[in-house]
Amino acid sequence: MSISNTMNTIKYTLFSALLITILFVSCEKDYPTGSEFDPYSFTGTDQNGGDWKPILLTNNEQIIIDAPAGITSDSYKSELIAMKTSITAGTDKVSIAYWGNNPIIRWNEIARELAAKYNLTPAPNADGSYPAPSSAKPDVYPYFPFAHPPYACRAFAYLSTAQFDGLIASWHYKYKFKRPKRASTDGMSKAQTTKAVSDSMAQAALTRFGWQWVNQESPRRPVGIAPFYGKLKLWSVPSVEIVRPLPPPAPGSAEFNKAADELLSLKGNLSNEQRKIANWWSDGLGTYTPPGHWNRFATDYIVKYKMNPLRTARVYAYLNMAIHDAGISCWDAKYYYHYPRPIQVMNGYKTILGTPNFPSYTSGHSSFSAAAATVLSNIFPADKAQFVTWAQEASESRIYGGIHFRFDCEAGLEAGKKVAEYTISKAIVDGAQ
Repeated sequence: MSISNTMNTIKYTLFSALLITILFVSCEKDYPTGSEFDPYSFTGTDQNGGDWKPILLTNNEQIIIDAPAGITSDSYKSELIAMKTSITAGTDKVSIAYWGNNPIIRWNEIARELAAKYNLTPAPNADGSYPAPSSAKPDVYPYFPFAHPPYACRAFAYLSTAQFDGLIASWHYKYKFKRPKRASTDGMSKAQTTKAVSDSMAQAALTRFGWQWVNQESPRRPVGIAPFYGKLKLWSVPSVEIVRPLPPPAPGSAEFNKAADELLSLKGNLSNEQRKIANWWSDGLGTYTPPGHWNRFATDYIVKYKMNPLRTARVYAYLNMAIHDAGISCWDAKYYYHYPRPIQVMNGYKTILGTPNFPSYTSGHSSFSAAAATVLSNIFPADKAQFVTWAQEASESRIYGGIHFRFDCEAGLEAGKKVAEYTISKAIVDGAQ
């Protein structure tokens, strides 16, 4: 082959690759994982922030910190000299620019990136059940950490509430990091279960309602993800039963047939915009999950309103408490009702995004999004319309993708809002308002 022919082949290959990339990107709504912002002047310093009500600590003086040395002491003068020397010698300006003056945003960004990194479904056990990751044995498969949506929203909640409590104490004492070990007793270690127990849950739903979800994967994994996640300790809701939605319509009923007809109608008639929405909100494996998506939205508004670190931590804390409670409520409904997915009960039906390995009712995306939108609307009331629009779009995306029936999504939206109201009831009495 001549040099000119070789060059033409290379040019053609590069052009083809570029064209494929452009076409792929044009079909997706990209949302960057990083948060680009310049250091800003806070709109307020919340000097009374040390008197706000913490989430996990019993009070802001639960742990006593000794007073720092006086400004005339030798230790203070030594630290001051060391600091000036470091600045004169040349500091790491890249790191300074990255962390800026609100490190809470960066830690949330890091958490989202970690969620994306570890959002992988583990291989099943020999009996088809899922192995449960353990923080006590992180080097044993499935490796810990693990970031499927239920795990991710739990991680976001613990990170955010710990930061919020730590900063309340910091506002009071300067630095404070120790707090009660809620995570070790919230029930997560028992969220996964055996095939025998899983089968009994399916049988209970069949006896109670006349239906049961059956996984449609090939090869089939008979145990879904985290069947007992709905029994985790809630942050704000008194009990999961009081936010449990009413039963879904029976397969074959008029309401069911209407929802099924909608999916069939959409299947061959999705617009480009609807397909983009389905893909953009899918937040599947390798992404920072639906809870991470809403944390990214929150980050943008924190920067927009130039919030200080304490108020930033407050936003993330209540946002993720609500999302976590919504996840618990959603998983309770999923395994209590054990409702089949469209792909199971609609003969020959196929989705455009695959099908999650857990029951259908209610929609997790809808639950997470409604809870998040309700909390953010309370904190940023001027932007409520946008949050509501996003929550509705996230919910609709699961219908466009063929993942859920409309009644799955509507029930999820309603449950998410109810859950968030309990979260807001805590927020409005914490002293920050």
